[in-house]
Parts: sequence; C-alpha cells; structure tokens
Amino acid sequence: MNRHEQKESMLLSLPQEILHHLIPFLDLSSIALLCGTCQTLNSFLSEHAFRLHALHYLSYDPFTAYPHHNSWNWSWSKRLAWSLNVRERWQSWEMSGEVLSLFPRRCMPVVMLWDRGEKLSPRIVIGKGHKMEMWEVATDGRKNQVWEGTLQWTCPTREAEESLGIGRARKSYKKPLEEITAICPVAGHPRDLIVSFASGRRQRKRMDDDFRLKDVTWYTAPEQGQAVVQAMYSAGNYLFSASTVRPPPRPLPSQRIPIHQVPATTRQHQISTQMIGSPWVSPSTFPIDSKPWSILASPSSSSTAPAWLAVGHEGTSPLSLFFLSTTGELLPSPPTYEYPRKTSIYSLVSPSPLNTHFRSDCTILAGSFDSVCRVFDIRLPSTVPPVLELSDPWSDDALYSIASGGPGGSYVIAGTARNSIQVFDLRYPRTSAGAHTLIPADGVPGDSGGITMFSPTRDKSPVYSLAVEYSRIWAAVDRNTFVLDFEDLGGREVRAIEYYGHAKGDVSLKRSKNRYSR
Repeated sequence: MNRHEQKESMLLSLPQEILHHLIPFLDLSSIALLCGTCQTLNSFLSEHAFRLHALHYLSYDPFTAYPHHNSWNWSWSKRLAWSLNVRERWQSWEMSGEVLSLFPRRCMPVVMLWDRGEKLSPRIVIGKGHKMEMWEVATDGRKNQVWEGTLQWTCPTREAEESLGIGRARKSYKKPLEEITAICPVAGHPRDLIVSFASGRRQRKRMDDDFRLKDVTWYTAPEQGQAVVQAMYSAGNYLFSASTVRPPPRPLPSQRIPIHQVPATTRQHQISTQMIGSPWVSPSTFPIDSKPWSILASPSSSSTAPAWLAVGHEGTSPLSLFFLSTTGELLPSPPTYEYPRKTSIYSLVSPSPLNTHFRSDCTILAGSFDSVCRVFDIRLPSTVPPVLELSDPWSDDALYSIASGGPGGSYVIAGTARNSIQVFDLRYPRTSAGAHTLIPADGVPGDSGGITMFSPTRDKSPVYSLAVEYSRIWAAVDRNTFVLDFEDLGGREVRAIEYYGHAKGDVSLKRSKNRYSR
C-alpha cells in the first residue's frame, strides 16, 4: 500500500477506539494478513491485536504463563506463537519428562509454585524431608537448581522453645518430626514463605538478594509439643493449619500418678487460625471429629480476609465448610454431601482463575481416597451432590494430590497412589453415569475426557504433591521430583511419557511423540 492509498484508506481513518472494538472480531489469520498491508497497521496490530487475541481467545495471562525467566522481554506476537504451540501440544498430548533431583531416603515431599512478583518468573520450591530446593527454567528450557539448604531450628533458648509449644521428638514416634509437611506463600510479601514441620512448629522464611532463605520468625504452636501439622494454607492475613494432637507419653510404671491426672491416650484433631502478622499470639482452635488431611481457603488479597475455609478429612461426609467472621472466628456450616461410603479427602484446590467454567472463589476441587475428583459449588445447598465428578474408568487408585492449570486453566491434574498422573479437560469431561457433564464452549466434543500418564522413572510411590503452570506439570514422589513439559524443547534429549486415554475402548498404552534418545 503506497502513501496515496494509505491516505485514502477508511480503515486507517477510524479512531483507535473503534479499531480496538473491531479487533476481537478478527481471527488470527486475518490479523496476520492485515499486518502485511502497511507499516501503520503492522505496528498497531503487533502492539494491540496479538495481546487481545492471546488474552481473550487463549486466556493467556502473563502472570501465570512463564516460558522461562527472561520471557518478559518477548513481544506479544512471540508470546502468542508460543502459547498456540503449547495449547496444541496439550490437545495432542505431546509432552516430555525430566527427572530433577533424587532423594537420599524416602520421604513425603512437597512441591509449590512460588510466584515472586511482576517480571520475575516463579520458582519451584521442593521440600524433601528437612531440606529444601529451589529450581527455575532457563532460556533454553533447561531446569536449573538455584538453591539447596537444610532448614534448621534457630530458637535461641530452651525457655523460648517451651513458650512456643515446641517439644522434643520422641524416639518411639515412627515419623521424623523435622520433616517438612507444607509450604505456603505470604500474601503481599513475595519474598516470604511459611514452612510447617511434623513437630508442629511453623517458621517464616525470607529470600535475600543472594537467593538464600533466612529465618524471619516462628509461630506459636497450638499445643505444647504434641501437634503434628498435616496441612497448612495462607489467605489474606490469616494462617490456617490442620493438625492432630498426639497423646503425651505414658508414665512409667514406677511413677505414681493419680487417676484423674493420667493423660488421655486418644488423638485429638483441630483446625487453628492465626494472624500472619502476629506470630506471638496463640492461635484460636476449632476441634473436629476425624483426622484432617487437607485445607483450603477462598482466594483473597493481603488486605481482605477469606470468606470461607474448607477442610478435607475422614468420614462419610469428608468435606467440612467453615465461614469466617469479621474477627477471624470459624463458623461451621451444615454438614455437606454424604458419600456412598466412608472415604478421605487428601487434597483440596480451587480452579485456576483463568477457567471460564468455574469460579475460583466459590468452587472446590476435592481429590478422594475412592479415586474420584469431585467439583463442589458452595453456592448450592450443602446436601446437593457435586456438580461434576472426574475419574479414570480403568483405575481405582486413590488420589493423593490435585492441581489445576494448563492453557486457559482448563485442566485438572490428579496424582494417584500408584505413580500415575491423571489429566482431565474441564471443557468436555467424560464422567461416570449420573454425574453432570459440561457442554464445550466451542461446540467441539472431546475425543477423550483425559489421559493417565506415568512418571519417567515408573516408581511405585504415590504422587504426593503437584504444581501446574501453563506448559509444565511438576510432581514429587518419595524418591525424586520430575517435570512433564508440553513446550517444544528444540531437539533436546528428553524422555517419552507412556499414557493411555479415558475414552471407551481406548485401553492401549501410547507413548508421547518426544522420544528419548541417548
């Protein structure tokens, strides 16, 4: 287009507000053709059209989609091309596997995706026993370990240790009391983490400029050295913990103690609430009848309090819902949906904020011992069955961990008891008889409701923890951590992943197209 024709063009004479309104009606091929007409449209569309197409059609979020630590310098056209490639690889199940680190002994590791703020790629934080690792993705797609250290207790005196309610480990206890049980970020403080241990103590850590974790403070334990923290979650300025109070050691036969002073031998279970900014204040506790395994609070910012708290535990109604008062007090709601038989909920998570089918502030994904992932809508009456059930028709393995993410936040990933990872697409899931189904927004029926894939090492351990990005799934088993990558790694040596589909009649074991070569 020459300058004379450019002056005569009605499209270029339109105000930019009108052009912004017209862009969402164009498909990607039309935008590419318009970019080749003139320099004016090329600069305008490269700056606005690709960004709008990525945000509206692909649900691309620059704060959750991180190719690597330097991708903030990419143009929107490059980001769009990358997200389209990743989306196609998710739909065709083209992924590769890579083992990150090996553990010297068996443990129950914890994996967390640490979002450190704007223009900083997240780091993967791995808690393995009493040690912690941090990993990040380099520009060539390689996963690099940036820090590893042992978390040591730094309480200054024995009196301070007793005042915090932290007791010494008992030799008869079968689980090491210094193993990490949960890691959670601190809202409004992107450099801070809170780590809980099996001994009941909880520490706040801060990353300095040298990428090392330093002690900030510790939180008062709810019981005097007898509480084992099973789960922990932070939301707003509140820190929630699900713990089991162990009975104290029985007195020796030579000790004469009155019968009314003999300690109880039954375990007590409780939920504790504490202000993050006031670690010296004793937490408020709420007793529950059965052992809690998981905990989840509604999404909230650093200046707002969460609206509700969900607890997964044992029983025929294993999901308990609490509402928070203005003072942070837990107000229990009526009993929730009763399951056909007794089970346990091992993992709770909210849907991805990018998901268009479910709202993250009122939806709960629950992974259960009975191999079913159920989706609950808390706006409905508590006795209403889950709105959706997701399960592998060929497997009855218990679900140990649940995560949500992927392109558009449309995928639910579940870690099972036998070293497999189940992936479900919320846009068109295949569920068991009687469960509700969704109609795809694009009207395209799914050829399979999902897949079940296996770790690169094919261990026999459960998948204890999961973290999901736009293009990667991070997972941890008892001896190692690994990552499943849906990004095109450009000819690097990778491991192919074996999987099978959930569709009827699809029982053959397949391999991803990324072959492992040495």
